[in-house]
Amino acid sequence: MHKRACAIALILVSIGLTTQIALGATRLRPLETYRSALARVQPPPNVVFEYLETRIGPERVVTEKHLVYRNRSGDERNETVAVNGSAVVPAFVRIYHRDAWPYDASQFAVSADAYAATYAGTTIVGGRRTYRYAVVAASPEAFAITDLFIDVDRYLPVKESFSVSGSGCSGSGEIDFAPAAAYWMPLEIKTTCSTPGPSTSDVAGANKPVVYRESIVFGNYRFPTAIPSEIFVAPGAAAPAGE
Repeated sequence: MHKRACAIALILVSIGLTTQIALGATRLRPLETYRSALARVQPPPNVVFEYLETRIGPERVVTEKHLVYRNRSGDERNETVAVNGSAVVPAFVRIYHRDAWPYDASQFAVSADAYAATYAGTTIVGGRRTYRYAVVAASPEAFAITDLFIDVDRYLPVKESFSVSGSGCSGSGEIDFAPAAAYWMPLEIKTTCSTPGPSTSDVAGANKPVVYRESIVFGNYRFPTAIPSEIFVAPGAAAPAGE
C-alpha cells in the first residue's frame, strides 16, 4: 500500500513538473514570436509625416508642429511649421542624415541577450489585446525597456515602457505603436525626467526636484514611392550637380 502511494505521488509530481514546463514554454512563446515578427518588419523606404512635440518645464510650455520627409537613404528634411499654434513663415528647415530612425520599432527591440523578460498576463492596450512582459536589462544602461506589450494577433509591440537617464536628468517614459498601411509605426512617445533642485537654503523649494515632460505625437503618415532629391537641399543651398 505504501509503495503504491509513493508511486502515485511520484506520478503526480512528474505531471506537475511537466505542466509547469509546458506552461513556461507557452508563456515564452509570444516573446519568441515577437522577436521573429519584429525582425521581419521593414521600415518604410520613403515616408512623410507630421508630429507635435510638446515640452513642459517649470516655467513654460512649448508646442511645435513639424513636417518630416525621410527617404530610403536616411536623408531627412524637418520643417518646423508652427510654434504654440502660430504658423512659422517661412518654415524653419533642417536637413540631416541618420541611417536609423530613432523611433522605429526595431530601436526598442527586447532582445534575448540584452533583457530578461517575465510573463505578466494579458491586458487591453489601446483597444488591442496584448501579452505583457516585465522586462529587466541584463546590465545597467542609460536607456532600458521595463515593460513590453505584444499584440496577440500580429505579435508586434503595442506599447513599451522604459527608464532613461543622462545629462543630469533621470526618469521614465513610454512609446505606443500601431499599423500604418503596410508598416508598424510609432503613435506617441512620452517621457518625464527630473533634475536635482537648488541646494541653497534661501531659495524657495530648495532641494525639490525640477520636473520636465516631453511628448511627441505622430500622425498623417504617407508612404510615397519616391521623394524628389531637391526636398533634401537646404533653402538657399545649391542643388548637387546634375540635379
